Order: sequence, then structure tokens, then C-alpha cells
Amino acid sequence: MIDLSAVARIRATILRGSHGKQLFDILKNSAILVAVRIVGMGSGLALMIMLARTLAPSEFGKLTLTFSIALIGGVLVTFNYGAGALRFLTGAMAQRDEPTAAAYMATGRWIVVWIALLIWAIALVAVLTGGESASSPDALPVVVGLALAPVFGWLRVNSAYVAALGFVIRAAIPNTLIRQVLMATAVALAIWIVGSLTLTEILWIYAATLL
Repeated sequence: MIDLSAVARIRATILRGSHGKQLFDILKNSAILVAVRIVGMGSGLALMIMLARTLAPSEFGKLTLTFSIALIGGVLVTFNYGAGALRFLTGAMAQRDEPTAAAYMATGRWIVVWIALLIWAIALVAVLTGGESASSPDALPVVVGLALAPVFGWLRVNSAYVAALGFVIRAAIPNTLIRQVLMATAVALAIWIVGSLTLTEILWIYAATLL
């Protein structure tokens, strides 16, 4: 049979000692992360409802296309370099090899910068040589999505670095909470003041909150 009194003593010892503090910190951080994600997802849902109500179906589709291109492009421009941060960056920091850690972070950022310049150059050439089709409203979501993709990539890489260095909450809050709340608040205020928004105005608000 299990000695319940012994289990209770072990549990009390764990909760009183350093293990108890670690357990409390883990539970606290998990609760904060869950709260951040709930608020962020709620703000994102409210934002999509407002956009769906203020935009025509065709414009809402273009906006969704812009978001999709920016998000997918943000992953592609990094070559998923940030995924290795948890292994290589934490390993270097554990060995107190700060030059290697700094070089790893600098390499990821330079990858994003050079690919961003390449994407923007290709987009600029397409706009300049595409004639009227490149400057048409239908091309706007593609152009804006490509322009914002490197920004998403930069944010992804830096968030991965911050999380790998042990600041998980600090890495999650900007992308998961602050940007969603800012975007939803800005759109709600603009709709309340002006009454309605165009696709171009929403894209400007989106770019401003992203930067």
C-alpha cells in the first residue's frame, strides 16, 4: 500500500524548497502565456469581425490575401533559421560562448535583410515594368504582402532569439498580444470616427502597427 503520509511529506518538501519555486514559476509563466494568447486571439477575432462588417466582400478577400502573403513570406524569408535558435543559441550560452551566440543571431538577421532587399527589388522591377496591371487595385494585396513579408521574418527571428534566451513571455507578448490589440483598437477608433474604412486605409493601419 502507498504511504499517504510519506507522499504528503515529500510534496510539502518540494513545495517549500527550490523545486517548489521552480514549479510555481512554471505555473505562473504558463498562466500568463495562456492569458496573453486568449486576449490576443480575442482581439484578432474582434478585428476580423470589424473588417468583415466595414469592407465589401471583394476588399475583405484582398485583405485576407495580403495577410496570407505577408505571413507565408515571413516564414520563407528566414529559411526557418530561428527554429535552430533553441538548440544552437542555448547551447552556446550554456557554454558561455557569447561570440558564437552573437554570430548566430547576426547571421539570421543578415539573412532576413538580404532576402528582404531581394524581394523588394523584384517587387519594384515588377511594378515598374508591369504597366497598368502592376499598379491596379488587384495587384495591391500582392505588393503590400511582399513588402511586409520581410518585416514578419525579422519579427519571427528576433522572437525566436528572445525565447531561446529564456525570455518566453517577453517573446510572446509583442506578436501575440500587443500587435493584435493595437490593430483592433486602431481600426475600431477609425471606424468610430470616420464611419467606414477603405482597403488602402486598413493596410496603412496594419503596416503602422507592424512597424
